[in-house]
Amino acid sequence: TLNDEAGERTIGDALIALYPALRDAALRAQIQCARADVHLYARDVTQAQTAVDEGLKLLSDLPQPPLSAVADCYHSDAILAVEKGDFARAIHRAESLVARFETEGATGSRLYLYALLVLNRVYFDTDRDAQLIALAPKLDAALARHRAADTAQDFFARDRQATALIRRGQFAQAQTRLIDMRARAFAASAGPPPTLIAATLGRRAIVLGDNAGGLPLLESLLPDLQKAANRNQLYFALFALIEGHLSGGNVEAAARHAADLATRLDAVRPAARELAEAARLRALLALARNDVPSALAETEQMRTIAASLAQRARIEIVRAELTHAAVLIAAGQLASAREALDAAERAERDPSGHRTAFGASAWLGRIEALRAQASQADGDPARAQADAARARAQYEETLPPGHPWWVDLTRRGQ
Repeated sequence: TLNDEAGERTIGDALIALYPALRDAALRAQIQCARADVHLYARDVTQAQTAVDEGLKLLSDLPQPPLSAVADCYHSDAILAVEKGDFARAIHRAESLVARFETEGATGSRLYLYALLVLNRVYFDTDRDAQLIALAPKLDAALARHRAADTAQDFFARDRQATALIRRGQFAQAQTRLIDMRARAFAASAGPPPTLIAATLGRRAIVLGDNAGGLPLLESLLPDLQKAANRNQLYFALFALIEGHLSGGNVEAAARHAADLATRLDAVRPAARELAEAARLRALLALARNDVPSALAETEQMRTIAASLAQRARIEIVRAELTHAAVLIAAGQLASAREALDAAERAERDPSGHRTAFGASAWLGRIEALRAQASQADGDPARAQADAARARAQYEETLPPGHPWWVDLTRRGQ
């Protein structure tokens, strides 16, 4: 169903109807794990856990469960572990699945490709960008072996690799990947690609500073995303549109999408990460309106929600602290703003998972640019210029020309 929530639910209901008549334990296990996936789409972790536990128990009672059933249930268990913040378990499950195929000499199976795609996703979701990028040659070979290059699976695997570069602060390298992904997607579709692929291209374009290309594309896709009944993809699109319009100075458009997002979140049971990101974007919107008290209140809500998460990805911390710092600078709370920027830098320089060795990073450049704003507000122009020089040095290595962060630094005369 290509992540179509309504389609997943329909298939889940059909499987449940068949379940009582089935005697095949492996098939029953697969159905339980498929049900877990549907529950996760609905943000019902408790029901998902129950279904996964039942699926794994059914498999454990079999002397030699088929690899297809093992793959399905290990996948579900790994994604559930990510949702619960148990990154170690998620990685162990996914790596164990790949290792099982390799140990049993089943790497020629298409299920092995499936296992590699599961590992690709788990590395992405658990902030293991170095491992994700290292996995790419093995995954590319499997995709080519099964003639799956330039399929939707291939696209989303490549997208995770490009996004890993964004999270590492290598925006210019990610842009090169994005250009290749766009060309492949249009060639494979002999025209405009499917909605979810096109929406992903639009979101990545906005992050990389191409508002002129990304914003109109995402705006045009919103009706289709709403029809697909996929909350994840619709939320991601709205998040990107709000931030993109704010970076381009279109506060009215950002406010319109923020109101739409709030209505949608109120109508369902959203994940904590979605609520935290919505609060972060509301803070930026309030800041754009010069409503500093509201911006401060939203950042506090963002931080409260984030504190409830069992585990946060490094990039979530960096983005949250950058937003908090920008609001604190506007509020004149400069010492606290510097503390937030120090926290962002510690997260950005953390070597665990996302890189093997630290290098230049656009995120570090943004941290230095905000330090320059704090120094300027503190009446220390010399320090501001030094901060800005460090920002420029990072941007020159990592940021495409014309990116809004470059524009902002230049506009401030730094």
